[in-house]
Amino acid sequence: MLPIGGRPLLDHLVLWLREHGIRDIGINLHHRPEAIADHLGDGRRFGVSVTYAREERLLGTAGAIKRLQPC
Repeated sequence: MLPIGGRPLLDHLVLWLREHGIRDIGINLHHRPEAIADHLGDGRRFGVSVTYAREERLLGTAGAIKRLQPC
């Protein structure tokens, strides 16, 4: 949620992804997950769809990606 140019860095990243045709975004959450989920919501106001995976216990890089993988 680090502000850059008056907006959270995450906003810039989500908008950049949208501008490049990415409409479905998965975000892994651990530290203060509510701050990000409350801010982005379902992504509709950014013109994308956001899915969250919450890691209560850190699973490492592969574990985080695996949790976001469709069944």
